[in-house]
Amino acid sequence: MKYTVKDIARPSNLVRSCCLKDIEFHYSKVKHLVEIDNYNCETYKILMKEAVINNTAFTLLDNTCFIYYINQSDFKASGCCFYGKDNPTGMFVLFSQVFNTLNKKINILEFLPHNKNEIKNFKSILVESSIKNYYQTGNPLVIRVDKLRNKIKRLLIKCLL
Repeated sequence: MKYTVKDIARPSNLVRSCCLKDIEFHYSKVKHLVEIDNYNCETYKILMKEAVINNTAFTLLDNTCFIYYINQSDFKASGCCFYGKDNPTGMFVLFSQVFNTLNKKINILEFLPHNKNEIKNFKSILVESSIKNYYQTGNPLVIRVDKLRNKIKRLLIKCLL
């Protein structure tokens, strides 16, 4: 899908920080995936809460997309929870706003998908070698946020010309 400035600037796509009250609703969106992984749901919610407390959890105002991550260092973060099913424009807006505006320091974002089918949703922003590495060793997938910022800038420049 080709994104346009109009898609990126739609009022329904404004981003806000998540609050503790959001966790239950957001968890309900990914619960089936967490259960497939046999991941402890309370541990998962604790990670989501940690992201909220550290101000590294964001959602679109319409709650169609959200991201929870935890900073591992000044430049690297680990994703706890991403959701944007059937809303690639929304995820694009969310990543754009979070990493171009709200957290400019993060350059690398790692995460483990709940299942291999989820990889296709992020393939365009993943480091290709991390996909191969994930399949071979189970290591986390990697998003080079610094390169994503450059893609976003190029896209916006194209749209504005």
